[in-house]
Amino acid sequence: MKKTHTSYQGFRTSIQLLWLTAFIVLLVQGQPQLWLAGFIVTGAAASFLFGRVFCGWICPMGTLLRFQTWIFRTLKIPRRKLQKSAAGDWMRWIMLLVFLGILVFSRQRGMQIPLLPGMTAFAVLVSCFFHESFWHRKLCPFGALLSVSSRRAWKNIHIHKEGCMRCGKCQRVCPSESIDTDSDKLRYNTNKECLVCRSCIGACPTGTIAYGTEAGSDSGNST
Repeated sequence: MKKTHTSYQGFRTSIQLLWLTAFIVLLVQGQPQLWLAGFIVTGAAASFLFGRVFCGWICPMGTLLRFQTWIFRTLKIPRRKLQKSAAGDWMRWIMLLVFLGILVFSRQRGMQIPLLPGMTAFAVLVSCFFHESFWHRKLCPFGALLSVSSRRAWKNIHIHKEGCMRCGKCQRVCPSESIDTDSDKLRYNTNKECLVCRSCIGACPTGTIAYGTEAGSDSGNST
C-alpha cells in the first residue's frame, strides 16, 4: 500500500510541476487571463463533480506551498498553527473582493498589474510563518469560491467510521486541516476544505479512507 501511495504521489507531483510550468509560461507571455479562464473551466466546473482537485493538483500556489511544507518539515522549522475558529471565512471573501477590485481597476486603467504572481508570492510569504492550512482555509480567494462549489461534490474523500481507529494520522498530514474529530473521537472529512490530495489515504493504517462517492469509493489500496 505504501509503495502504491508513493507512486501515486509521484504522479501527482509530475502533474503539479507540469501545471506550474504552464502557469510560468503564460505569465512570461503576458497572458494571465488564460490562467484565470483555466481556473473557471478546470477548477470551478470540475469541483462540482470531483471536489477541489484544482487546489490539490493544478493551482501553482498549492504546488509551491506543498514543497515549502516539505522543506520546513525536513528542516524541522516550526510554523504557527491557528485554531480553525480563529477567523471566519470572511477573510478569504474579502481577499476575493480585493482581487476582483484590483483586476477591474487595472483593466479600466489599461495597467499591467502582476496580480497573480503577487498573490502567489504573498501565499508563500504567509506560509513561512503559518501552517499552509491558514492560506487554504482563511486567505485564498480561489479557495473561497471552490469551498462553495465543492461542498456537495459527486466524488470526494470519505472516512468510513466503522474502520477508524482514532489514531489521527490522517489529520496530521492534511495540508488544509479539513479532517475533524466528532464527539466519539472518530474522524470525518470536511468536503469544502478538502484539496483531494489523498495524503490521508496513504497515512491511514487501516485503509479506512477512500476517494469516490460515499456509496462506492476507490480505496487507497487499489490506486
